[in-house]
Amino acid sequence: MLNFIECVFQKLGVKYTQSWLKKQIETIPNITSIYGLCHVMSLYKLYYQCVKVVHKENLTLIKTPCIIIYKNQFMIVESVTDSLIKLKDGTRNKTITVSSKIFVQDWNGVMILISVSDNSSEPEYKTHLINESIQVLKKTGIGLCIVAICIIGVLQNHMVQYIYWWILIFINMLGLGVSYLLLLQQLHIPNNVSKTLCDLVKNGSCESVSQSNAANFFKVAKFSEIGFGYFFVNAFVLIWIPQLLNSYFWIATCTLPFTLWSVWYQKFRIKSWCILCLSSIVLLWAQVIVCFVSRELYDYSFILNNTIYLISGYVLAVLLLSELMYILSKHQQSKQLLKDFNILKENGMVFTAIEGNAERFDTSDDNCSSLVFGNPDALHQITVFSNPFCNPCSAMHARLNDFPGVNVSVKYVFTYFSPEYDFANRYIIAAYQQLGASQTWDILTEWYEKGRQYGKSFFNKYNLDITTENVLKEVEKHRAWHSDNRLQGTPTVLINGIELVPPYSLEDYYYFPI
Repeated sequence: MLNFIECVFQKLGVKYTQSWLKKQIETIPNITSIYGLCHVMSLYKLYYQCVKVVHKENLTLIKTPCIIIYKNQFMIVESVTDSLIKLKDGTRNKTITVSSKIFVQDWNGVMILISVSDNSSEPEYKTHLINESIQVLKKTGIGLCIVAICIIGVLQNHMVQYIYWWILIFINMLGLGVSYLLLLQQLHIPNNVSKTLCDLVKNGSCESVSQSNAANFFKVAKFSEIGFGYFFVNAFVLIWIPQLLNSYFWIATCTLPFTLWSVWYQKFRIKSWCILCLSSIVLLWAQVIVCFVSRELYDYSFILNNTIYLISGYVLAVLLLSELMYILSKHQQSKQLLKDFNILKENGMVFTAIEGNAERFDTSDDNCSSLVFGNPDALHQITVFSNPFCNPCSAMHARLNDFPGVNVSVKYVFTYFSPEYDFANRYIIAAYQQLGASQTWDILTEWYEKGRQYGKSFFNKYNLDITTENVLKEVEKHRAWHSDNRLQGTPTVLINGIELVPPYSLEDYYYFPI
């Protein structure tokens, strides 16, 4: 789904970062449905409308680009003519051209119209972009350091003159790659390479083998972890400590009985083949064969101290990797728990149990406030009962900064600690009426960030008249609404007139009834 949504954003010119988008996709319920897709569109302030076309043969109804469900999968319609329809399969990054006759037959008539506005973008896009760039630099730096260390090790290694040394390096690098794919499976992280390889075998099921009880070595470490640690230490020894090659040979030979047991277990116990496990077995045998024929690399003498040294390296690498995998698995579980929690929150029965008896406040412009930011006709309205001098209100405004858009509007109702502080309310209301919503939002943001310390002088540069009849009427409207509803404390947040209470948060506005 990530590839498809990225393709949609690229077509529309929407600014996004892959890391933040991926994080949302991992936690949004039913992300592969229209509901989940529209949820993402709402986060990025895109205007969307889902329609069901009855007369599908009338192709003029299709406005490009738009999203349709074609042959049970999402597609992007790029262009439409009387005879041909050009579709984009964003998941596979393929362009498909079909005749209008076939298109009408296979299309179910569902269409999602999407358009962008001036503020269609990822929330806190610049911050996310900087963070993502820093992460890319870190990963690049780590990769360059590893490459540099390996190059220096190779240049200083007298074994580079032997072809068998290079073959052993190649075998262990392949082993690291195969073990890495097994580690991804262990974490239940989808991978196209693993899927393609596992599908090569008719009776293959990599997951059933790698997740079986036998794949766990006395509950200390998984064999995927042992494999990665083993091949990693081998590569390290080949590059940096070639004097341990004698012990390397003897330990490599000792792995062969395990390979025979693994084949037997897959054949007769699980009755299923793991192509990745079999690949590791082939590499282990290839390694031993190369060791036998490469007499110039070492002799067959057994050195106890070196063997203990090397075994300690294997054990240390495996145990450290096992601990790291434990941490990563907990992280994966936490993401799944968050998604399950969101599924519960979107459930209508759960919402009714928590918010069903909650009072629905009148938040209309006539009776509550006229200070609306974003699309006044948005499906979701966030009403904030706030105080210009309240510290938690300042933090709430910072959270709200990216919310106003085509799908969400933010309405402010102001109160004050005491009458001598009501000047800020009057100035903000005057700014809205005399300067407009956009500039007032910027003024309010600056006020909450640093303007409060300057008091009345903060507003001097805007030349606002706080004595007009409209300003006084709006001030009285806010006071009367507070008096009638007696909300406790600021900030209090209402979503579509319903007070926000735990476990729902501001970001859960999408789950509230319209």
